[in-house]
Amino acid sequence: MNSTTRSYLICGTPRSGTFLLAGLLASTGIAGRPEEYFWREDEPRWRERWGVTSDADYVAHAIAQGTTPNGVFGAKVMWGYFGDVLAKLRRLRDEPSDLRLLEAFFPNLRFLWLRREDAVAQAVSWSKAMRTGVWYAEQHGAPAGDPSFDFDEIAALAAEAETHGDAWRRWFDRHGVEPFAVTYEELEAAKVAVTRRALAFLGLPGDGVPIEERTARQRDALNAEWVRRFRETARRRG
Repeated sequence: MNSTTRSYLICGTPRSGTFLLAGLLASTGIAGRPEEYFWREDEPRWRERWGVTSDADYVAHAIAQGTTPNGVFGAKVMWGYFGDVLAKLRRLRDEPSDLRLLEAFFPNLRFLWLRREDAVAQAVSWSKAMRTGVWYAEQHGAPAGDPSFDFDEIAALAAEAETHGDAWRRWFDRHGVEPFAVTYEELEAAKVAVTRRALAFLGLPGDGVPIEERTARQRDALNAEWVRRFRETARRRG
């Protein structure tokens, strides 16, 4: 297993650009292999692949999997299950501080924080992904179903995205953390430039390192139509 010497977590909410940034960073070959190793629905797949049963072995294998040969570990974490991550680690080590607990497993830890300025567009993308089962363009298999517009669901998801974004902000403030903060809109407009800034924040060489986008944009005419319908409906409802 690779020896991990520095770490980072990509923090966000669903459809905020974390998958895009993770792919860009992974493409460099020097910034870890960030995936959602601690998402409860993905964990059984990883456990089967690695042949592990205990939490201790699982965490060790996740760190090894997410670490590139130069010793850099990366992972994605959504606020919705951040508490699960802390609980899993706390079963293995008694640390009263969340930050110290994370640092005990992830050396020289830094945080990349992604948020989306347009909460309605984020919620539309989230709702569409939930209804089709397609979370990224390269996902194998046919969509699970045809998406249908649901105003109340989109409103709830927009509120959840904002609430979870505020929760990340409060957690960073409470623990004195200064994350690398960037919006989805900034990343979408300047993918390579933002990725190089993220590399510099992590103390990694950015100049001359090849950076390749690993996922295609999923936003399409349906997204735009749903955003329009949502805003019109919201105006009618006052």
